[in-house]
Amino acid sequence: MRCIFSLVATVLLLSCAAEEENSIEKSISTDQITGLTNLGNSYQDVQLEYALDGRDGNLVKFSSCRDVDKTADDAIREDQYPLLTMLRANCKALELYFNAQNASKSHLPEKITSDFVRNLPASATPNLGGDRDISVDKTLAETFPKIKATEIGTGNVQAQFDDLDINYIALARGDFDRDGVEDMLLRLDWQVTSAFGNGFDLLLVGVNAKHNIVILESK
Repeated sequence: MRCIFSLVATVLLLSCAAEEENSIEKSISTDQITGLTNLGNSYQDVQLEYALDGRDGNLVKFSSCRDVDKTADDAIREDQYPLLTMLRANCKALELYFNAQNASKSHLPEKITSDFVRNLPASATPNLGGDRDISVDKTLAETFPKIKATEIGTGNVQAQFDDLDINYIALARGDFDRDGVEDMLLRLDWQVTSAFGNGFDLLLVGVNAKHNIVILESK
């Protein structure tokens, strides 16, 4: 009987250790997902309530991310195309969130701040075409000395460049690359102020052991 108790105790200890190794639960800011009515337990469960104007004059309705995935660019009226890119970015973020794991450790701050954004790698901006000669070893603040970063809400920092405004929004946190360390998924809501142009990009970032912010992937 003593052997049985010992075995049970060992199993419980191993179980607790496994839970502690992945003690930082992944999370997603559902209030930043426009049109989300039900998160569910998987990407297939996600429910949306949103509509855009179609080029044929009819409404294109979205009740799930599957509807977003199958909608062609030319199905939406041109002036509402940026909103389709927003839906696509949000659905991609949801897919990444459901595929992510809980993390065992983190070097990330509790929330993003203006200093966090200023210290993002210089490439943490939308690719607007043309020559993009940006050093991977420099931060936004080093590359764009005139940048103004302001916290405008929890998990939302607005950065103003010469002719570009970007809202850096913390959409989700978790272990996205399965290395045990917590990562952060940012959505970049950007607008060119000197001409017509706006859009939405995703950026997956992490902080290494030296506390440097690194870009893991851009989507």
